[in-house]
Order: sequence, then C-alpha cells, then structure tokens
Amino acid sequence: MEEEMIKIKNLKKSYGNKRILNDISLNAGKGEVIAVLGKNGAGKTTLFKVLLGLAKKSEGEIAVLGQPDYTDSLRKEIGFCMSIPVFYEHLNAIENMSIECEYYKLDKSNICSVLRAVGLDPYNNEPVKKYSFGMRQRLQFAECCIKNPPIIIMDEPFNGLDPKGIVKLKNTIRNMANGEKTILISSHILSEIKQAATRIIVIAKGTIVLDRYVNELVEEHTKDFEAFLIKKMEGYDETQTYRFD
Repeated sequence: MEEEMIKIKNLKKSYGNKRILNDISLNAGKGEVIAVLGKNGAGKTTLFKVLLGLAKKSEGEIAVLGQPDYTDSLRKEIGFCMSIPVFYEHLNAIENMSIECEYYKLDKSNICSVLRAVGLDPYNNEPVKKYSFGMRQRLQFAECCIKNPPIIIMDEPFNGLDPKGIVKLKNTIRNMANGEKTILISSHILSEIKQAATRIIVIAKGTIVLDRYVNELVEEHTKDFEAFLIKKMEGYDETQTYRFD
C-alpha cells in the first residue's frame, strides 16, 4: 500500500444504546479512491462525520495524516462535500468562494479556474438561492477543491448531477487521485462507482463486510458486479466476508 493517509482501528460509534459503527478498521493510502457503500442507515455518513470531527467516536483509534483524531490543524487538509450543501444564499458563486478563501487564507486567483473545472460559469452573477441542486453540488465541490487538500471526503457527490456532470466529476476524481490525493466517496450509483473508484468497502449494520480492489471485483464478477454488491449491502454474512490486506 502507498503512504497511509487515514488509519482507523476498531472504531465504534454509538448514539445512546444504538451501535452505529462496530469495530471498523481500515487504512487509506495516497492515490486511492475508496467507495464506501451500504444501505441507508448502514453507517457510511456516521463514519465520515467521525473522520471530520463532526461526531465523536465511542471507542477505537483514528489517525489522519499521522495526527490522532480530528484537530483544527486538519481543517485545511481535508476537503469535504456532505449531502446537503450550505452556502450564503444571497451571494453568487465567486462571492461564496471568496469567503471560503478568506477563511482558509487561500489565494483567490484560482477561483475562476476551479469553477470552470467543475462546470460552473464564474461570470454567472445569479445568487446561489437560484441554483439547481446539481449546480449546488458543483459549487460545493469547487469549495472543496479550492483548498487543494490531500484528503477529500464526499457523501453522495453524484446526486443531482446530469449525465454530463457525472462524467466530468468521475474524471476529476480519478485525475485528483492520480495526483496522489486520497478520496473517500459514498454513492448509491454503483455503475459510476465502478468507474470512479479503485477500491470498494461495503458496510452492513455498522460492520465492514467487503474490502476489495475494484479491478479484482470486476474480474471475478463480470456479469453480476452490481448484483454482488447489492447482496453484500443487504446484510452481514461472515462466511462471505472479504477483508483487505
């Protein structure tokens, strides 16, 4: 494996008496695009929130870029796109991006090129409140990329995108990974994950039940790739568990 960017060992997360994550262990290396799959409620978003410091772990160990747990010093090192983008609704894209740059003390000269890269017109002066959901997804991704972070976490990034936008995002994800970034994404669109990811992790009932390279899975399940993943997402079966070495 390449240099470890994220290391998780025996992570547990509970809300009250309800266990959401149970003994999650995984390592993410530089240049990997890891798809985290699972049914609604499987624990994908909770895992991302713990990594981002938005939720506290109950037990276990986490190291991000060699630092234990999430600290303020990691804010600039992790780009994230969560499922519901939040913006200054009365401002346009450039104005929202400018605020992001001021917060992280970034060079604003790259704003227009980043907006173009995600498929947005930097000279569109409409306020964000008039944007479609797909446009809002693109703007959130632009805010994520402007930091040029070594780690990117994306929760359902393909939602709301038209076919052209999906293709553009897939290509951008793979290009960024080739630039030695580590990317974690969740999605229910398995056909896109097949092309965007290098590795797939499936979580069922808070437990990792599959951890394999995509090319291996494609080779082994040429005719039933999506059906196989859906079966794994349906529930934990110890006799069919695959673990990543």
